[in-house]
Amino acid sequence: MKIKLTLKAAAIAAVAFFATSGGIALADDVIRIASPYKTTTLDPVRSAAAGNIEVFGQLYSRVFSRTADGALAPGLAESWDVAADGKTITLNLRNAKFSDGSAITSADVAFSLLRVRDHEKTAYGVTMKQMADAKPSGDHKVIVTLKNPSAPFLGNLEIFNIGIVSKKDVEARGEEVALSKSPLTSGPYMVKEWLPGDRLILAANPNYWRDGYPKNAGVELIEIDDPNTRVSSLLAGEIDAVRSVPWPQIAELQANNDVDVPLEPSTVIYMTLMNHSRPPFDNIKIFYITGQIMQAVVPIYIANRRASFIVSR
Repeated sequence: MKIKLTLKAAAIAAVAFFATSGGIALADDVIRIASPYKTTTLDPVRSAAAGNIEVFGQLYSRVFSRTADGALAPGLAESWDVAADGKTITLNLRNAKFSDGSAITSADVAFSLLRVRDHEKTAYGVTMKQMADAKPSGDHKVIVTLKNPSAPFLGNLEIFNIGIVSKKDVEARGEEVALSKSPLTSGPYMVKEWLPGDRLILAANPNYWRDGYPKNAGVELIEIDDPNTRVSSLLAGEIDAVRSVPWPQIAELQANNDVDVPLEPSTVIYMTLMNHSRPPFDNIKIFYITGQIMQAVVPIYIANRRASFIVSR
């Protein structure tokens, strides 16, 4: 019986399911995904690398989420209020639990937001720099005060590094232990086993707050550097999905009835900046000519590097 699977890179938990010809979700399956992007940390504040960003989204819930069209939507905060002066935001939290069954409280959310801003190894702390403070108010309310009104701030509460961690666990075990091999997670999956440089094995979080999710038993994120090896493993049925497929191979894979190739618009932006205060770009003629050449060449370079997320069984 042929089984085909469709996944989107942004949210494994939201669409991770097997579909048979009878339309039955095979919830016991573990999805095997090959990727060149490595997992180097399980601490959501410590990295902005692609492999880690994808992992953070599976392990940690955020204050907000996004709809399919990109609109801000409830996450751990089921509602929120912004004061008239734009400087005070009240987050009203839903009843939710960590992977060990302990409650996710306002203290955990405030602690997690402040870690993003203040941690000495924070990789993307700028998202919280407009925040003056975050304080719990009861178990299910967080009061966030801003230094100044900030239009992007609500959206920043959905960014990858705003994963909510357990304040009690981090303080009890220390972050080097609590956020390494076996973190308490607030997202759809929890860590079953991590073999750095090889794979990260995730199991479904039985206490995840979204009813009915995740729709499968787990995920194996397998690190394979060589793109040809990833594709051959896919075609051999050794894995279920491939990240970063070379563009020249797309047509061949699209012709394979056992492979789904979902191509979607990307938000990736490529920028090349020239320092016009230093030679040779301080010469306006060279600056202009180089710009014209880049405008012609860069689109070709990007086209050759385009990638897709391929799935098969």
